Amino acid sequence: MKKEKSKGSATVFKLIDSLEIQSGKRIDEAGKGESDKYKIDELLHELQVYQVELEMQNDELRISQEALEKERLRFLNLFNLAPVGYFILNRSLIINECNNAGLDQLGRERSYVINKRFVHFLPPENFQEFYSFINRLINSKKKLSCETQLKSREGKIFHVLLEGSVISNIGTNEPSFYFAIIDITEKKQAEIEQKEMTERLEMALRASSTGTITIHMVTMDVKLDNFALEIMGLDNKFARIKFANFIKIFSLKDRSLLEKTIRKAKEEEFELNLETRINVNSEVRVIEIRGHIKGNDLNRTFAGLITDISNRKKLQEETESLKIAHNKQMLNAVIETQENERRRISSALHDSVGQLLYATSLNLSRSGIEHKAVDNASKLLNEAIRETRNISFELAPSILTDYGLEVALKEMIKRISIPSLKLQLNISGLKEKLNPACELFIFRIVQELLNNIVKHSAATQAQVDVIKKGTTIHITVKDNGIGMKTAKKMTLGTGLLSIRNRVELYEGSFKISSLTMKGTEVNIILQNIK
Repeated sequence: MKKEKSKGSATVFKLIDSLEIQSGKRIDEAGKGESDKYKIDELLHELQVYQVELEMQNDELRISQEALEKERLRFLNLFNLAPVGYFILNRSLIINECNNAGLDQLGRERSYVINKRFVHFLPPENFQEFYSFINRLINSKKKLSCETQLKSREGKIFHVLLEGSVISNIGTNEPSFYFAIIDITEKKQAEIEQKEMTERLEMALRASSTGTITIHMVTMDVKLDNFALEIMGLDNKFARIKFANFIKIFSLKDRSLLEKTIRKAKEEEFELNLETRINVNSEVRVIEIRGHIKGNDLNRTFAGLITDISNRKKLQEETESLKIAHNKQMLNAVIETQENERRRISSALHDSVGQLLYATSLNLSRSGIEHKAVDNASKLLNEAIRETRNISFELAPSILTDYGLEVALKEMIKRISIPSLKLQLNISGLKEKLNPACELFIFRIVQELLNNIVKHSAATQAQVDVIKKGTTIHITVKDNGIGMKTAKKMTLGTGLLSIRNRVELYEGSFKISSLTMKGTEVNIILQNIK
């Protein structure tokens, strides 16, 4: 720069000196006056000003060149130290420049990479995709990107994001391609794993008949995925709806419960677990909604699952039915065994002990002996015969088999009645005989409850109601005894526990209500009695 400046200044001075000499000669030869000399001085002044301007422009040019050099060095440093690979390709797609990150990505030295065609580092299956990307760059004149693959020195294939643009050379107007290459291998691997996880999740959701539901607790927008829509038998138009429209899908009872539960979950942030029923194409489906509230006040969201548990409920009901049927069979077998044993003992008492006692009493009366001791013995024998018959009746009432439940209950009231206890029996709807097992079951219930009243209640009055309506039988036994305290003790007894278990097996209900010194009332309802 300094040499160029000195050379330019010397040239200007030479021109001035030459002009002065030439001008002096011409003035002397021509003999012209002072006016012409004045014009020459002006010309010389202008030339001197021009010289100063040239020197200033040279200084500015030097400063600009120094600034450009600094920018070039800074760009070069940024170019080489950038964390992503940068490549500059000419119009023939030959690499003219490559930074250090790009060399590290390819695992090559600069001497090997420069002046190589870029496709040399692409797997053959990516050639067409790359050339298509180049054509789009040329046609669009904008910055574009595409995903492709590169191969390293070891032949390892890795995924990259190729971002490029076309820049024309100012001097030659030739296009150059500027590429930024970002290694996205880990991202692609994560996407593949995410896709596989999503596929496995979808398989699990489909296999378990489960879908997802999301409710934005601020806007109350409901979002259902395809599985949830399929489970609930809804169209895609229900994929995003308002909560007010969503709950209309459910029955009035379930709608109120769902709305109340969601509101409670929103306020108390507890785990929601709700089971409800919906009609899908005339089919009743049992669905389970489970989830929890998450997020802050402005973005509180209920995230949950909708599961079709119809088959599970059906299996549970079938299992429960089988269990109940098995328990019924076991209980019936136990009851049958007990009744057989009772009949055997009753028969033995009636046919053996009773007959012996009756024969003894008959012989004693025929002996003709008149004595106070004989009369007392005869009375005791008659009492024993009567007690034996009562025990035989309680063990196996043959009257139940011969005449039915109504007659058997009346006979039982007659036998149990004592002077201190007034019993009242109300029977309705039992004109026709029931199933023998059911009749025996009802007879034993009333028998057990009356025995408890006689033994524990200290009651003076008791009432028994046995009313049959359709296939339902209502049994009510109440007294005016000492009530709750004794009732609590009775509740722990094997008799009442046996009654409770039998009632449950017959899909009935068993309820005891009592107040101290106000008496006790037992209500039993039996279903499907024929």
